[in-house]
Parts: sequence; structure tokens; C-alpha cells
Amino acid sequence: MNLNYVDPNAALYYNFSTLSASWIALIEYFKLVSLSMKKDLSVFMRMGFLGAVCVLSMITFVVIYGFISMGNTTYEFKTTPGDSETKGLLW
Repeated sequence: MNLNYVDPNAALYYNFSTLSASWIALIEYFKLVSLSMKKDLSVFMRMGFLGAVCVLSMITFVVIYGFISMGNTTYEFKTTPGDSETKGLLW
């Protein structure tokens, strides 16, 4: 295996001549700084609440789907043409 050292300070990673991650970071920085300079920051509280609701609904979905999947235990294992080299594993 050939491991080459890549210098993170090289010009490849902070290229401002074209649209790159550096430009996106600067745009996001100025956008978020200007947004947080508002006096009424209740927008962030609403966004935080909405994010918490979304994460909670995703966790609930995964847990419920897990219980449904554990209840369905009719699995079939099929052999493939290359079964001898994979020893029965499908992935």
C-alpha cells in the first residue's frame, strides 16, 4: 500500500481562485454572523425546537421499524454462484 503524505496547508485546500470550500466557508461565516446580530434571536429557538422534533421523530421511526423487523423473522438465505469464495456471506 502506498501512503503519500498530503500537506493540509498546501494551496490545493485553500484555493480562492475558483469556487471552493474556502469560499463556501467565508459565505457561510458572513451569513451566520449577520443572522446572529439580530436583537430578536427567537428564530434560533424555533429552529432548535424544530430540529429536536425532527431528530425525535427519526429516532421513533427507527425504533418502531426495528421492532416491526424483529417481529418479521421469515428470512431466506440464498446461495450465489460464487458461494465457495464468499463462504455464504452476501455482503
